[in-house]
Amino acid sequence: MKKYLPVKIIYSLCLIIGLIAQNTNGEVIPHYLEFGGRERFYDLYLPQNYNSDKPASVVLVFHGGLGNPEQQRYDSRMDSISDKYGFIVVYPAGTGIFFDKFLTFNSGSGFGYAKANNIDDVGFTRALLDDLKTYLNIDENRIYATGFSNGAFMCYRLAFELSDRIAAFAPVSGVLGVNPGSYTLNNPVPIIHFHGKQDEYVPYEGGVGTKSIEPIDYPSVAETIQFWVNHNGCQQEPATTTRTGNAVCTVYGLGKKGSEVILWTLEDGGHTWPGGSSTLSETQVGKINMDISAGELMWQFFERHPKDEIAPYIGHIQVKRAVWDRDILIMASVVDDEGIKEVNLHYRNTGGGEYSQIPMVYQGDDIYIATVTKGFVTTAGIDYYISAMDTEDNLRYDPPNGPDAPYQIKVSKVIFEPRGPSIVAYIWAMVMDPKNNNTLYLSADYGYYKSIDAGKTWKAIGDAVKDGYENTAHGAGPALAVDPATPTTVYVAPLSDWNDAPGGRGIYKSVDGGNNFTNIGLTGKQIYGITCDSANPGRLYICRSEGRFCGATSRYGSLWRSDNRGQSFYELDVINGATDPGMSVFAIDPTSGGNILYAGSWGFGIYKSVDGGNTWSPVNIGLPFGARILPKGITVNPATPTTVYALEINGGVYRTLDGGGTWTAINTGLLKEQSYFSQPDRNGSQLVVDTVNPNTLYLPTRNGPYKSVDNGDTWVAKNNVDIIDPYLPPSWFLHGNSIVVDHKNPDIIYYGGEGGIFKSTDKGEFWTKTNKGLHCVFAWSVNIGTSAGHVYLGTGEQRVYKTEDFGKTWKQIPGTPPNTIGKPSAYLGSAGPVVINPSTPIAIYTAGGNGWGWLFDDYTIYKSINDGENWHKKGNGLPQPTGNNDDVRWYALAIDPFNPDILYTGGGRNKTSFGIYKTTDGGENWYQTGKNTGRFWKIKLDPKNPDIIYAVNAYGPGTECGLWKSETKGEGTWTQSLKGIEVRDIAIHP
Repeated sequence: MKKYLPVKIIYSLCLIIGLIAQNTNGEVIPHYLEFGGRERFYDLYLPQNYNSDKPASVVLVFHGGLGNPEQQRYDSRMDSISDKYGFIVVYPAGTGIFFDKFLTFNSGSGFGYAKANNIDDVGFTRALLDDLKTYLNIDENRIYATGFSNGAFMCYRLAFELSDRIAAFAPVSGVLGVNPGSYTLNNPVPIIHFHGKQDEYVPYEGGVGTKSIEPIDYPSVAETIQFWVNHNGCQQEPATTTRTGNAVCTVYGLGKKGSEVILWTLEDGGHTWPGGSSTLSETQVGKINMDISAGELMWQFFERHPKDEIAPYIGHIQVKRAVWDRDILIMASVVDDEGIKEVNLHYRNTGGGEYSQIPMVYQGDDIYIATVTKGFVTTAGIDYYISAMDTEDNLRYDPPNGPDAPYQIKVSKVIFEPRGPSIVAYIWAMVMDPKNNNTLYLSADYGYYKSIDAGKTWKAIGDAVKDGYENTAHGAGPALAVDPATPTTVYVAPLSDWNDAPGGRGIYKSVDGGNNFTNIGLTGKQIYGITCDSANPGRLYICRSEGRFCGATSRYGSLWRSDNRGQSFYELDVINGATDPGMSVFAIDPTSGGNILYAGSWGFGIYKSVDGGNTWSPVNIGLPFGARILPKGITVNPATPTTVYALEINGGVYRTLDGGGTWTAINTGLLKEQSYFSQPDRNGSQLVVDTVNPNTLYLPTRNGPYKSVDNGDTWVAKNNVDIIDPYLPPSWFLHGNSIVVDHKNPDIIYYGGEGGIFKSTDKGEFWTKTNKGLHCVFAWSVNIGTSAGHVYLGTGEQRVYKTEDFGKTWKQIPGTPPNTIGKPSAYLGSAGPVVINPSTPIAIYTAGGNGWGWLFDDYTIYKSINDGENWHKKGNGLPQPTGNNDDVRWYALAIDPFNPDILYTGGGRNKTSFGIYKTTDGGENWYQTGKNTGRFWKIKLDPKNPDIIYAVNAYGPGTECGLWKSETKGEGTWTQSLKGIEVRDIAIHP
């Protein structure tokens, strides 16, 4: 018997063929399909740039329960994503009493017509894909599925029953609705899941939703994700966790065949599509999170997960803020590497973009090593994979699809992290949880950290706080506070720069113990202090300034208050309407119910309020005229609150016994330095009172911690520390401004110094370093030696280190130049760029002069011909300091690989630029090249043509910033590109 197609199907085919022939893409095409004895349909959207000559990816978008394709198109906005990226979108229609509305899918769980009538929606989807092939040029390795609510449940059913056709899935607001035990699923399934925590239909935590149409006990999102993590063989701990506003992304990587599982949690999201729309009201379905676009993110995910290709193993590693704009060492252990002639590392920022490729150098024992410039990694994580070329020119990956696939290499281990000496960033501030003495928080130059084991280990927190500021020298700051009423509430205020930058980044707040932070306001000014009022829960005081507190010539600053935990702020009038009160520090009498307040300024001394901040009076008798009070420089003794201590930048420590009536200097035993500031560190030392023994005081200083047992009448240095260093005194490591006394056991004290965190269990008599988990300071450059395992590291704490075992252990290169001002002879300036003579590997160079004219008087290039045992000054012809505080720095250093007697360097002093200097005799004599302006950050030579030189200038903004190029060995004319952009580094393809 002859069969006839229904009229609608014939019309649909004619319409599709006609539209494709007319190239009228960007339009919705309805298509009808007979399946299961009934007429079914789907809407088809061809992107505006669709080209039938090229196979196109396909994304299936399943609507929610009682919805339809038209509604799902509106809510998801996938048509516009399709136009942007060029994939085909298909909106399948479920079934119902009506043909085109109030439709559902039989997802194995839930409600509605499809489930009640046991509709074969899996078979319908398979037939739909077969139908597409008859008239479209589709890439069958790149078919993906997403869906909302009932459509998300459908996706999870298809993941079990149709993963032979569909490469990856992106459910939105749905969980597992089928029993995984009913299936045998062999292949891994990439999953990206989106779910609102305020979903009242399919609850994030599982169970019956308060607005669920039927009382179904749903599994939780966590249970759903855990199943796929286990099935795909992903790491149990997330590879990365990042935040975008109220959207938190958790990535589980390293799964089988490169699979991964990603969860996007929308903290403010309801039963909605993130970044989309809704035909229902917010009252009905909740809020739509607009911090992300689910469509954009799922496509980026889909794009890197094709099916049945030799797809590389995609790894994910979180890159902590371990170094500031410096290089990172990578080591890979490649086993079974016989026949391999080259190995390459491919990496990019997590979330998309093109992969960068760099060669890895063979070091013996199956080890390959390379360096990646920190400037390329600007997010919390990276994607990477390893490739290799064998001697028969087969390109191999680690691994392709499956252990038996051809063209495979095996990489047993990849280390992609800073590896250096255990010297950490400068500690700004440290606080202890008032209810849990094992929990501490600290801010350091390179971010925020938390310890939950009494300082034994530290974990970096606050990724959202540092987003976009990875290259900022002092990204954290002295403002750090824990709410005593709810200690899981933490406040921080990162600085925008070390210099007098006018633009601060505002206050960030965490309500989950530092795991996630949200900006709550007061942006545009630097913030140096946050104080929580223990007597008035929810009340905050904030010291806000125009410029940095240490050395700012102006006094601009103000005191602000919030009565609702940061929802709103208002400014307090401390000095009778003064527009520049220069407020730098604030303290509360803890026994006064929040009524007695002290505010310290940068130039007006100290003011006091006895009415909760409504009115203020100066209390400066005994203080120097125009006293400048250090940040964190006022402390009230809680046992005798009329006893108050103040730290003044020139006068040292002052004390009042009558609540500010009269102040007296108490500096007996404290050293004075020849420089203009006194012993307390001008960056913000904080005198600390032992609450159990209130006459015992601790003071962090430039020369380490001091202690007084007689309420400050006399002080004794306490700098006995377990560091054996023949080159630097203990004060170098103990130079700091943060002390915390354990409120349950006053024998235990924590100290934050230049060398990191130190702990004492005997009231400060002896200090032990406790830096595990903290990051290395100023790893200025990493350079791989020519011998296996040899790596050199130049650090910002003025020394050069070397490892001979790929970074497992480090030793300081001992030989250093003389220093005529009596400072420790280890100072090598910044010891920044380290370069190695390729023909004589034991000949190495480093640049001296970190600036800091009060510390160093040698600013030049140093050379060693015996692997760093001895150094010789090689700076004839280079500019030298003109005075005590002349800030001379040499940032860039490069060597000609074909003629190691030719080197280039670049730098500047204060606001002045030097341009580029060159030597042709191994550093004996230097002269200025054709580029005589600019303070250059890095200089690189083309490895194939040493006539071509690139130099990048990161100082500005200004016309000198950007990328500069010479094609004549630096002589004559240089050309500029990326004008006005602060470029930090450049990589040249080998």
